[in-house]
Amino acid sequence: MRSGRGIQVAAGCFVGALVASCSSDPAPPALPAPFAQADCQGQLVEVVRFSNTYPDVLNVGMSNNLATDGATLFLAYSFSSSGAFANSGLPASGGVVAVPLAGGPPQVVAAADVARTSQWGTGSFWVGGGQIHLQTEGQLTSLPADAATPATLDVVISELLSVAYTHDAEFGYYAAAGGGHGIYVGKVAIDGGSQSTLVDEPLGAPEVGGMADAGDALLLQVRWQTDSPSNPAFSRVWRIPKDGSPRSEVRSDVAWADPLTYPRWLAWDGDEIFGPVVLDSRVVQARVTAAGSSAPIPTRFDGTMVTRRGDEILSLQRVSTSTSSDPILVVASSKGAPAGQVLACGGEARSPLFALPVGIAATDDEIYVAYGTGDDTVIARVAP
Repeated sequence: MRSGRGIQVAAGCFVGALVASCSSDPAPPALPAPFAQADCQGQLVEVVRFSNTYPDVLNVGMSNNLATDGATLFLAYSFSSSGAFANSGLPASGGVVAVPLAGGPPQVVAAADVARTSQWGTGSFWVGGGQIHLQTEGQLTSLPADAATPATLDVVISELLSVAYTHDAEFGYYAAAGGGHGIYVGKVAIDGGSQSTLVDEPLGAPEVGGMADAGDALLLQVRWQTDSPSNPAFSRVWRIPKDGSPRSEVRSDVAWADPLTYPRWLAWDGDEIFGPVVLDSRVVQARVTAAGSSAPIPTRFDGTMVTRRGDEILSLQRVSTSTSSDPILVVASSKGAPAGQVLACGGEARSPLFALPVGIAATDDEIYVAYGTGDDTVIARVAP
């Protein structure tokens, strides 16, 4: 996942602006059906609401502030307002709160020191093996997920504008562009081991987009350009082996979108890449086979939040429709149709910050989302 560019919220049409294929493709894939209100069979059922609470404002846009270990949801938030009208019950300086799925009150498991900051944030946030993991570039902190007393969070500030993150069971990975490095990719051991370098290339005008875990390798969207003004920027997807072997390019025949102009997520379902490509001058989140030369298949995915459940990609996105002046939240799945399938829609109309995607997490049986609405942050469950 990518972070570091502030609040980036995609508010465009769901699929109405998508175009089928490149003009050079002799048999373009079928255009996904336009989004319609009739697709919204499911709904979002509120689980808990944190009043006067705001998501990690450094993260919202290309990362995920909701995680689960199967029995508990964990929400990372930036700050909670104080004063006469504040009633969230959460520390004002930001932190991580646990929500038991079996019922019971939420519990603060980590909080920033209010004497050091009024607003906390982290680059990447996930939960696994009974630990909460927080990473900002090369600094990775792990905390017990069931501690009896809340842990105190470090305040780590990133000075880079282009950073991407992903992780597996042993390492946290990050890619950074600029800062004197060109494009740098490093891995940090979760157990407290040292950082190691996977890529360090001094490329001109670098930018990183989405990054995904693909088993023995990472997939990273990048762009760069040479010093020659006649050379356009190169947009590529790299395959970066985790063992430190040289990186390679994946499907250089595909017109990958420029992550500087069109920042989007990248995902891997175990067989195909889901990422932003240019089809007939439009940017589309498409399925792309990692090998061969088959044409990208445009999907109905868009937006800013994504998670993987087995071989399924789940997305939370904000959608504008032709039938309403208020946007709605849409949860979509890669299962059921090549272009994706809508699982649920929801949100609250006419809120000043209506339908601000914050996170998405899934167990084997359930899907949960977090979103901002007005002055509140809500966690909801996807229901038929």
